[in-house]
Amino acid sequence: MINPMEIPLVVHRVGQMLPLWDYSRRSAPKDSFQPRDLLSSIKVCRLWSAVLTPLLWTVYDDAFMLCRSVTDYSFDDEEHVGSIPEEIFRARSRHIRYLSLWYSLRPGSMQSAQLREIRLSGQALYANTDIIFTNPQLSNLTVAFDVGPKFSDIQPALQTLSQLQILSVVNLKVTAASTLQQLSGLLNSNSDLQKLRFEYPYGISGLDCEPLSNLTELHFLGDWDGNVGMIHLLRLCPNLEVLEALGVDCPMDQIAKNIKECCKKLATIRMKDGELTENKFALLVQSTSRLVNIEATVTAFSTKTCDVLLGHTNWLESVSLTVFYNKQECLDNTNRLLASCSCFRSLEFEFGKRTYMSLPDIYSDLELVNCPTLERLSLTGFDHALSCSSNAVDTVHAQGLSAESVRLLSQGSGTSLLEVMRERGWSCEPVMKGYYTSDITLQTAVAQWMVFRGLLDLPRLYKVSVEDRGFVHEARMPRNMRA
Repeated sequence: MINPMEIPLVVHRVGQMLPLWDYSRRSAPKDSFQPRDLLSSIKVCRLWSAVLTPLLWTVYDDAFMLCRSVTDYSFDDEEHVGSIPEEIFRARSRHIRYLSLWYSLRPGSMQSAQLREIRLSGQALYANTDIIFTNPQLSNLTVAFDVGPKFSDIQPALQTLSQLQILSVVNLKVTAASTLQQLSGLLNSNSDLQKLRFEYPYGISGLDCEPLSNLTELHFLGDWDGNVGMIHLLRLCPNLEVLEALGVDCPMDQIAKNIKECCKKLATIRMKDGELTENKFALLVQSTSRLVNIEATVTAFSTKTCDVLLGHTNWLESVSLTVFYNKQECLDNTNRLLASCSCFRSLEFEFGKRTYMSLPDIYSDLELVNCPTLERLSLTGFDHALSCSSNAVDTVHAQGLSAESVRLLSQGSGTSLLEVMRERGWSCEPVMKGYYTSDITLQTAVAQWMVFRGLLDLPRLYKVSVEDRGFVHEARMPRNMRA
C-alpha cells in the first residue's frame, strides 16, 4: 500500500498549508518571514525536499529576505542584510513567481521566466527592467518611481506586456506629452486589465485610450486638480464596480455626472480623506443606481445624508463614515438606516472631535436590535470613551446583568469584562491580546459592558470593537476567516 505522504501531489498540498509569514511581527517587518515549519519539512527526505523547495521560493521580497551577494548596494546596517549565497539564489530563483524589488539585482541573477507578479521600486525600477522583458506573461505589475527613472526609461520593457490584469503606478510625474501617449499605449495593449491603481501621480491631463471594458476597480489616490484626466477616465470604464479616490477638493459634480452616465455597475465607493459636505455626499451616492458599500468622511450624518442612503436599502451592506457634527441627529439617522436596510452587514462610525459623543449616548440611543443581519460593528472617537456615572452598577443590574457578572466587574481588573464576554462565546480579538492585563476602575468596566450588552445576542454579529476594545465570536465567523 502506498504511503500518502510519499505521493508528491499530497506532499505539495500539505506544504501549501504551512505558513511562511508571521503577521504579528508588525513592529519588526524584517523578521516576519518565518518559514520554520516549511524548512523542517524540506529536511524530512529527498522527495519532500524536491517537492517543497519550490514553495519556499515562490515569493521573493527583498524588504524581508535580501540577498547580499547578488545586489549592487552597500549596506551600513548589517542587521538588515540577508545571507543567501549567490549560487543558491541563481539556482532557486527559477521557482519565484511573486517578486518585489527595491534594491537592484546584478544582471543575470534572476533566472525565473514564469513570474506572475512584479513590484519594482527605486533602484530596481531603473536597473532591472530586463526582468520584465523575460516575463511577458505578467498578470500583475507595480512600478514605483523615485527621483531617478522616468516612464520613458522603462517604456521599451512595458511594450512587451499584453496580459496584465492588475497595474499599479506610484509617484508618476508626467513632464511631457509623450509620457501620456506611452501610458495610453500600455492601457490599450492590455485589454484584459481588471484593476488600475494610481498613487500620488501628477500631470495626468488626459489619456487617449480605448474604453477599458474589463476594468472593474479604479483606485486614484492623488490630487484632482493636478490630474484632470482622471475625471474623464471614468467615462472609459463602463463595467466599473469599485471606485477609490481622495475626497479632498474633488470636483464632485463632474465625477458624479460621469459615474451616472458611464459607470452603471458601480457598487462600492471609498472616498479617502477630505470632508464631504451634505450636497457633495448626496451627489456621489445618487450617481450610482445600486450602492452596496460606501466609505467617506462627512460633515454630518444628517437627515438628507441618511435619505440618500435609504435610496439603496435593497442593496446596501456596508457603511463606514467619519462624522463631525450633530450627535443626536447622527444616532437617530443611524437607527433609521439599521431598521430599513434588509441586507445590512457592517457599520463603522468614527466620531470626530466636534461630535462630543459618549458611551452612554450609544448605549441609550443606538437600536442595534433592529438589524439582525449585522455582522461587524466598529465605533471610535468618543468624547469620554470609557466613563459613566456613579450609579452605573444599578443601571447594569436593571439590564439583567447577573450578580456573578457584577462581582467580576467589581474586582476592578481589566480581565473582568473579558470573562463576562467569554460566558457568551466571545473572545478577545487576536490583535488585542495582552491589552487586558492593566487594572481599570469599576466605572470603566461597567461602561464597557453598557455598550456591549445590547450587542451580544445579535444572531450574526461576529466582530465588534468600541474604541480600543475588540472582540470576536469565532463560531459565527465565515469559515474562510477563522484562525
